Amino acid sequence: MLSPRWRKVFRDLWDNKSRTMLVVLSIAIGVFAFGSLFIARYVSNNDLDDTLAYTNVNDITFTIPGFDDDLVRWAARQPGVTGSEAVTISNTTLIGKDGKSFGMSLTAYADYENIVINRISPEEGAWPLKTGELYVERTFADNLGFSIGDEVTLDMPDGRRETLIYGGTVYDFSIRPGGIQTTVSAYVTPETLHRIGLPTYYNQLMVTVDDSTMTLSERANLLRDDLLHMGVNVSGITINEDGHWASGIFNGLATVLVFVGLVSLLLSTFLVVNTISGFMAQQKRPIGIMKIIGASRGQIISIYMVMVACFGVMALILAMPTSLLFAGQLLGIVNVYLNLDIVNFYMPPYIFVMEIAVAIGTPMIAALFPVLSGTSIPPAQAISDYAVQNSHNPLDLLLARIKGLSRPVLLSIRNTFRRKTRLLVTLITLTLAGAFFISIMNVRNGLNVDLNVLARMSEYDILYSFSGYFNQEAVERRVMSLSGVTDAESWIGASVAQSLPGDTQGSNFSLTGIPYDSTFVDPPLLAGRWLEAPTYNNRNDIIVSDDLLSDAGIEVGDILILKYGDVEDDWHVIGVIDSFGASAYTYYDSVARLVGRPNLADRVAVKVINADSTVANQLEASLEQQGLEVARTTLRTDVLAGLTGGFNVLVLVLLAMGVLIAFVAGLGLTGTMSLNVLERTREIGVMRAVGAGTNTLRFMFVGEGVMIGLLSFLVALPLSIPATYFFGGLLGNIIFEQPLSYAPTIDGPLIWLVMVLLVSIFASIVPAQRASEISIREALAYE
Repeated sequence: MLSPRWRKVFRDLWDNKSRTMLVVLSIAIGVFAFGSLFIARYVSNNDLDDTLAYTNVNDITFTIPGFDDDLVRWAARQPGVTGSEAVTISNTTLIGKDGKSFGMSLTAYADYENIVINRISPEEGAWPLKTGELYVERTFADNLGFSIGDEVTLDMPDGRRETLIYGGTVYDFSIRPGGIQTTVSAYVTPETLHRIGLPTYYNQLMVTVDDSTMTLSERANLLRDDLLHMGVNVSGITINEDGHWASGIFNGLATVLVFVGLVSLLLSTFLVVNTISGFMAQQKRPIGIMKIIGASRGQIISIYMVMVACFGVMALILAMPTSLLFAGQLLGIVNVYLNLDIVNFYMPPYIFVMEIAVAIGTPMIAALFPVLSGTSIPPAQAISDYAVQNSHNPLDLLLARIKGLSRPVLLSIRNTFRRKTRLLVTLITLTLAGAFFISIMNVRNGLNVDLNVLARMSEYDILYSFSGYFNQEAVERRVMSLSGVTDAESWIGASVAQSLPGDTQGSNFSLTGIPYDSTFVDPPLLAGRWLEAPTYNNRNDIIVSDDLLSDAGIEVGDILILKYGDVEDDWHVIGVIDSFGASAYTYYDSVARLVGRPNLADRVAVKVINADSTVANQLEASLEQQGLEVARTTLRTDVLAGLTGGFNVLVLVLLAMGVLIAFVAGLGLTGTMSLNVLERTREIGVMRAVGAGTNTLRFMFVGEGVMIGLLSFLVALPLSIPATYFFGGLLGNIIFEQPLSYAPTIDGPLIWLVMVLLVSIFASIVPAQRASEISIREALAYE
C-alpha cells in the first residue's frame, strides 16, 4: 500500500488534470523539438555521407572539345588523381506531355554499368539504357508527365525534330534537382546521340583527387598546364571545392536544427519554471499543513520532485513517438528539394538517452528553485489567508495613475503586470519567437538584395562559352545577325591564381576581359573606380571582388601578381566590387594578350527578346551553323535560380521552426493565463457577485493576453536587428562564404504582428472561457 505522501503525489496529478496536462505539454514540446531536430540532423548527415560515398562526386571538371578514351586514361595516371571519367553533354529542347517546351541537357556515358565518377542509379524502367531510349533524372519526371514507353519529341538545335522512347528515371545526386534548376537533366547512350545527329565525342573530363600536398586549385592548374603543353584546348575548368553542390545547404541545415532544438528546449524550460512556480504558489497551504503534522522539508521537497519526475515521464511518453514522426516528415519535405534518399531512418541510441535525460532532468532542474522557495515558507505564513497587497513598485504606482479608460480595460492593463516574474518569462518566449521570425524574413530579403547586386555584373540574358577561340568582331557580327538578338558583347576569360612567395600560388579564380564601356555590367563598386579608356599605362589595371581582396590580403592601389601557366605578371588593383566568390575583371585586350589570343574571344554575352531555354537552344544551333562551336550555354535566370533554390530550402525550414517556436510561446501564454485564472478565482467570484458579466470577464482575460502579445512585439522589433545580423552571417558564411547584406523588410514585422495577436487571442480564449464559467459559489469556496 502506498504511503500518504505518494498518494498525495498521484492524487494531485489526477485531481488537477488540466494543470497536469499543461505541465506535461510544456515539457513535451521541448523534448519533442529537441529530439526531432537532432534525429533529423543525425539521419540526414549519415545518409548524406553514404550517398556521397556511392556517388563519388567529381573534384575537377575540364571542358575540352572533342577528346577520346586516351585522354581519360592519361588523366587517371597523373599524380594525385584517383579516378577519371568522360561524358558527352549536349543541349536540346524537350516537348512535354502537355506541349510545353523544356530546355534539356543530354548526358551520355560510354558504359552505364561501370560509371566511376558521378554514379547514377536506375529508378524506373529497364536497365541499362538502350539505343533510342531517353531517361530523365527523377525530380523532373512529374513535370514532364510521361509514362514508360511513350514517345518523346525533341526540338533539335538545327530545327529538326527527333523522337525517342521514354525509358524511365534515374537517381543522380550530383546534379541540382528539378526543384532548383529548370533545365531537365536527361541521359542517353552515345549511339542515341549519333542517331539524332548530335556529336558523340567526349567534351567533359571529370577527375577525383586524393592529394594532401596541394589544393584542388593547384592540382587543377598542374593538370591544365600539362594539357596545354600537349596541345589540348581546355575551354573551362570547374573546381568542386565543397564536395557537392548542396554541402553548404546541408551544413547550414545541420547548424539550424541544432540551434533551434536548443532554443526550443530553453523556451520549454521557461514554461516549466513558470508553471511549477504557479503550482507551488497554490500548494502553499498544503505545504504548511504537512509541516505542522511533522513532515520535514526534505520529505516535502521529495514529494514535489517526484511529482515533477512524473510529469517528465508522461512528457517523454508523449514526445518520443511524435519526435520520430516529425523528424520523418521534416526530412521528407527537405529532401524533396535536395534529392536525398533517407534509407536508414531510426532514433540513434545516444539521442534516445538524451531525450530521457532532457525529459526528466530538465524539468527537475527547472523546478528546483520554485520547490526550494515554496518549501521554505514557515508553517504559520503558509496556512494564513492574510497577505499584504501594498506595493511601492514604480511601475505599479504608474499604472495606478492611468485614468480615463473603462474599468475592464484598466483591470486588463494592471493585471498584465501583476505577476512580473511570470510576465517576464512569458515575454521571453514570445519575444524570442518574434525576433527569430522577423530576422528570418529579413535574411530572406537580404539574399534578394545580394542577388540583385550580383546580377549587376551579368546584365545579359544568355552567355555562350565556346569550345575554342574565335575572332571577336566576327563573333559579334554573326550573333547580331541572328533573329531575336538585341545586343551582344564578346568577352574572354582565363583561370589564374595569385603568385605567392616560395614558388607557391593561391586558389584559382576567373579573370574576365570585357570592354571598358560594357553595357552588360553595372559594377557595384565598394572602393576605387571602374576601368577607364585603355592606354598602354593602364592596360594592367584590374578590378577585384571583395572576396578576392580579402583572400589575397591586398588593398586598392596594391600590386597583385597573377600566374597563368608559366607566365607571371603584375596587375594594379584600382577597384573593388561586391560579389560572391573570388573573381576579377580587366580589359578584353589585356586578357587576350595574357592567354596569347589577341583579337579572339572565347564567350559571347547576348541580350534577346523573351529569353528562355528554347530560345537559347535555337540560338546555339544558329551559332553552330555559323562555325561557332558552343561548349556551354548559361541562362542568367538559371544561375539566379540555382543560387536561390538551395537557400530557399533553409529559409523554409527556418520559418517552420519559427512557427514551432511561436507554438511553444503560445503554449507558454496559455499556461500563464490559466495560472492567472486559477489564482484569481475568488476575485472572479467577487466580480460576478457585484455584477460583472460573462463577456466582461472574457474581455478582461483576452485583453490581458493581447497586451502581453503587444509588449513582446515591441521588444522583439529591436532584438530582431542583432538576430538578423547573426542569421545573415551564419547562413551567408556557410553557403556563400560571406555574410548576407542587412536588409530589413516591413513584411516580417507586419506578419509577425498578426501572428502574435492571433496567438495571444487563441491562447487566452480557453482560460478566459474558464473564468467566465466559474460560478459565484464555486469561486468564493475556492482555496
